[in-house]
Amino acid sequence: MLTVGSRLGGYEITGLLGAGGMGEVYRARDSKLERDVAIKILPELFAANPERIARFDREAKTLAALNHPNIAAIYGVAESDDTRALVLELVDGVTLADRLARGPMSLDEALPIAGQIASALEAAHEQGVIHRDLKPANITLRPDGTVKVLDFGLAKVLEPVRAGSVDATASPTITSPVLMTNAGVILGTAAYVSPEQAKGREADKRSDVWAFGCVLYEVLTRKRAFEGDDISETLANVLKGRPDLEALPATTPRAIRRLIRRCLEKDPRQRFHHMADVRLELDDSRAGEESAARSSQPAAAGRYVLSALCGAAVGVVAALLTPWILGSSSPPAPVVRSILTTLASADLTNASSRGLAIAPDGRRVVYAAGGQLHLRSLDQAESQPLRGSENGLWPVFSPDGESVVFFVRSEIKRVSISGGAATTLTRTDGGSPAGLSWGSDGYVVFATTTSGGLFRVPALGGESSRLTKAIPGEAIDHRWPSVLPDGRGVLFAAFRGGSSRLAVVSLETGEVAYLGPTGTYPHFVRTGHVVFEEGGALRAIGFDPRRLVATSNSRAEVVPSVWIRNTMATFDIAANGSLVYVPGSAVNPRDRLVWVDRKGREEPLNLPPRAYSSVRVSPDGRRLAAAISEPGQLPELWVSDVSRPVWIRISTPDHDGGDWFPRWTPDSRRVVFSNFGSREPGLFWAFADGTGKIEPLLTIKGNSFIEARGWTRGGESLIFAFGDLPKTRVGLLSMLSSAARSWKPLIERVEGVWPESVSADGNWVVTSSVDESRRDVYIERFPDSGERHLVSTESGGWNAVWSHDGRELFYRRFLDRAMMAVPIQTTPTLAIGTPAVLFESRPAADERMINSRAWDVAPDGRFLIVKADPATQGTESRDLILVQHWDEELKRLASTN
Repeated sequence: MLTVGSRLGGYEITGLLGAGGMGEVYRARDSKLERDVAIKILPELFAANPERIARFDREAKTLAALNHPNIAAIYGVAESDDTRALVLELVDGVTLADRLARGPMSLDEALPIAGQIASALEAAHEQGVIHRDLKPANITLRPDGTVKVLDFGLAKVLEPVRAGSVDATASPTITSPVLMTNAGVILGTAAYVSPEQAKGREADKRSDVWAFGCVLYEVLTRKRAFEGDDISETLANVLKGRPDLEALPATTPRAIRRLIRRCLEKDPRQRFHHMADVRLELDDSRAGEESAARSSQPAAAGRYVLSALCGAAVGVVAALLTPWILGSSSPPAPVVRSILTTLASADLTNASSRGLAIAPDGRRVVYAAGGQLHLRSLDQAESQPLRGSENGLWPVFSPDGESVVFFVRSEIKRVSISGGAATTLTRTDGGSPAGLSWGSDGYVVFATTTSGGLFRVPALGGESSRLTKAIPGEAIDHRWPSVLPDGRGVLFAAFRGGSSRLAVVSLETGEVAYLGPTGTYPHFVRTGHVVFEEGGALRAIGFDPRRLVATSNSRAEVVPSVWIRNTMATFDIAANGSLVYVPGSAVNPRDRLVWVDRKGREEPLNLPPRAYSSVRVSPDGRRLAAAISEPGQLPELWVSDVSRPVWIRISTPDHDGGDWFPRWTPDSRRVVFSNFGSREPGLFWAFADGTGKIEPLLTIKGNSFIEARGWTRGGESLIFAFGDLPKTRVGLLSMLSSAARSWKPLIERVEGVWPESVSADGNWVVTSSVDESRRDVYIERFPDSGERHLVSTESGGWNAVWSHDGRELFYRRFLDRAMMAVPIQTTPTLAIGTPAVLFESRPAADERMINSRAWDVAPDGRFLIVKADPATQGTESRDLILVQHWDEELKRLASTN
């Protein structure tokens, strides 16, 4: 047995997941690809046979080629000494066996699961792979409703070589390892073996069909189709017995009963030959059930009317009919979950923009992939590129579903879903996309991360106009607009740096009202709810769209986990109530701090994993400062000694708005930081040893942000950036006397350029453009800003920092975040060298906080970098989960009162 912390090839063991006849299974970390995997250690009996190993290598290549959303993938093989293992996809969730321990499933719950199992088997059979050991324990149900079938083909891989095998002592009539007691397999496996397997014959696709029938029967009854007190009795029932179809629920449709019977025919020739046939039968059955449900009650209503007309007691019958006449004549539509396949290049978890939208009628989905948008219609099997949408981000459908608007760099464009040339609606301020919504009034509402509010532009193009303006102290900017269906108002979130409040603006009066909850991405649903993201989950409150007020205070959780990175939640809700989303991780991501030398070699610091948003090394190299967040809380400032790795909190938790962007004083005694609270944004400082009180340094009214960016020579003055986005200004705060601190403006900008840091001699400032479709690094003379020089190459750059000796400039390459180094000479004249790659270690915070510098350079030349902690990171997913008629489920989960 392997121990936690041991290594097998390039994999570090992090825990034991289970053990059985097929081997031990461990959780492990792939250090090369930085992902969690499952490692299945094959039994010693297997490893001792060279013939089995040779066949294993051949079969493993075939199994690794399987690629389907309902199949847990086989990534490869790991070897070390005499240990051989399979590297598998790590699937979180509960097994179908665990779920059945709580009781049988309803038909509505069972059929979508059965459909996904059938799709997995069909895809494998098309590749010539037979499962051979399908059973509830090998089927995992993920929290998002996705079904994953595990251990495809492993029974074949592990099967002994019959002729001359060391396993010749095994029963001659039981050659499949799923039945071998000397392999230590649990008794229950025999209950799913087909008659031909029980007779020792070769398994084929029809054997999987049999096992599927056994599983579906058990799902609906919580009983095995073939039971026995031991293997012999179980196999006897498999060979001679018949499943008790009367045990199926009385409501089981005739088509499902027929399907199970056809799957469990003893003679393989009378059984379904292909899983495609089984899947089609399932699809027809589900469609028939939905159609019957929709049509049965109107028909019943018609019979009642006929009876009323023919009878004498018309008034009594009419009273009975009133609910049908005044309300809907059909029952609620069934909630249907399915997986939409996307291209492998689908960029659904982009850290800087959302790339997913669903049409108002729920029949089309558009998503970003491979540098353009792609359209996926539900009546088509594959996605099609949306012509004219190259480099498009943040797509949104028109109210009629026939057009899409999207961001392209600093423009908003529109294109028809039938293709053609895209037209430009307007230009933005160059900030990152922060929301689009197309209203029924013929206007598109949009926001960027630097706009400071919401804007409107005619859907046919023209001049944009401001709709809202963020008020300093309440919000930095307004993001994620969603126009209400009746055009009375726009939902949005007031973002203030780490948190955001849900709000609505009236399009009639321009008044802004807050709804109460914190969260992002508010969507109105026709059930009378506002659904929004908070803490990685979707929640709902009641909302009256006529009065523009919340009608309930409770925040019901309606989807436990959606993918979110850098405040970008990946979901959308159609006007007809359908939901599409990318499932997320339920874990709280944490990071580790590591030292990295100029060659990219890493040395982890002995500090616990935390959620870091920015880090700084003191000028003397002895201490670290970081802004650290806890789940559901805003960041606070902490300091640690390099030699004694223990964090000390230096900012107080009563600072609302959070404490951000630490900056050391030149003597390494204090840390300056920003706070974006209910009061005006301000600069504060605190002693690094935790003693004394936090002291305010500067507050400038009417500004949405203020950040320390560097010091003049000798630390006599603090250089800071401030303004009301997108307008950035640079100021100078005198620090000579605490009694007479004064500041003066130095640089004013209308263009989007952000000051990064100041050179050691105080004569040069490094800036970067804030247009996130293309960032570049510049160096400018300070404080006279009339001289600007480009530093970065054609790949762009950001997050620039001077070396402590002032001879180099470091920055992150915009294209791939590689660490770049540029030789710099500032005297007697400025000379900029050629940028060169140092290493490609990507900081974790690049994925979560696009404007936070998740690294720093120490006086000794090493880099302090925030790296994702493998044990706390979610698994990236490109699955699209579509939930049709989701609003019916929403009504059950959340009240509107």
